[in-house]
Amino acid sequence: MPVLSQALTDDDRDIRFDTVIALSRLGQKTVPIFNQALIDDDRDIRLHAVNSLSQMGNQALPVLTNALSDNDRDIRQQTVSALTQMGS
Repeated sequence: MPVLSQALTDDDRDIRFDTVIALSRLGQKTVPIFNQALIDDDRDIRLHAVNSLSQMGNQALPVLTNALSDNDRDIRQQTVSALTQMGS
């Protein structure tokens, strides 16, 4: 998965976004790689990363909680919602 990890740092926003989609389809084994997506400059990439992590179960909790400190209010709200749903 080094290729996907590297793709998250590509200059092209579309490549980074598509990489998040690919990672979400690969499942729980990709959870650690999402840390990079959660610090992306592009809000949509961070939001999609939060949504993807919310579908990956308890293994994603440590990475997902990192998004609680995002500067974007909507990202923080989505993270709280995701964590709440995961806890129920």
